[in-house]
Amino acid sequence: MIDIGRNKELDPPKKRDSIEDLLTDTSKIIFTDKILSNLRGISEKYTGELSRQANEYADRVIGGKFDSDEDLMGQAKESLDAIYGEKKRKTESSTGEKLETLGEKRSDYGADRSRALEQAEARYDRAWDANLESLTKKGMTHSSVAELTMDRIASEKERALDEIEESYDRKVASVDRKIERLTASYDEAMKNYEITYAIELEDKLNKLKEKRDRMVDRYEESHKRERQTAYDAFLAEETARNQEYEDREGDYMGSKKENYQERYDYLVGELAGKDKARVARFVKDNETALREYLGLYYDKFIEEVS
Repeated sequence: MIDIGRNKELDPPKKRDSIEDLLTDTSKIIFTDKILSNLRGISEKYTGELSRQANEYADRVIGGKFDSDEDLMGQAKESLDAIYGEKKRKTESSTGEKLETLGEKRSDYGADRSRALEQAEARYDRAWDANLESLTKKGMTHSSVAELTMDRIASEKERALDEIEESYDRKVASVDRKIERLTASYDEAMKNYEITYAIELEDKLNKLKEKRDRMVDRYEESHKRERQTAYDAFLAEETARNQEYEDREGDYMGSKKENYQERYDYLVGELAGKDKARVARFVKDNETALREYLGLYYDKFIEEVS
């Protein structure tokens, strides 16, 4: 009897995804390199945190006591304040005394001006009265001579008062210029102190840091073995503690659990909605890496994506 069953050679070829299909429907694509790279990045967050904690532990156990940057800044300021603080105090004191003297001189000029004006007023008032009395005796109070005489006295009085005002204006202006120059000189000195102080503070701080860092380097070099032992001991203890819990509970704990859960969630999210055949091929091709990254959650992952 002739077998007239399926002739595989006559079957139509299985339809494959075309390049156009792949370009227009990215749900069919699984970006393996990107997924494995991101899984590695997530796992390195956990190992990095473990290393940080191990370093902190080693520092506590073996690390020496050295000044912090804040401590060194305080020392640098204390050293410079003793120098520049005294310089500033002397400049402030000297400038203050000079300004006080000039201020008193300016006030004295004000009092002298008032006194000189009063004296000039009184002198010309007396001259006015004496001239008026003389004219009255001569019966000339209404003459042209009286008018000219009185005008002359009034004019001389006005001129004398103006001269007094101008004289004291010049004196006060001279004092004001001295006050202005002294104030500007003081401001410049303070600015220079601040600039020099800042420069020397930075230099002083850098020197203290360099000295501290050399001491740290020497200390760490002489205690390198002890520090490494402490570092390794922390990691070993952490590993043992986690392993004991994992053997008993069949799960991770603490930050390790959070990290493995993050890996799991990321991978499931990346494969969600992808073609099942492609997911199966991805899992098969990368089984070793996925088992390493997912650990206890690998079987749960297989159930989720199958």
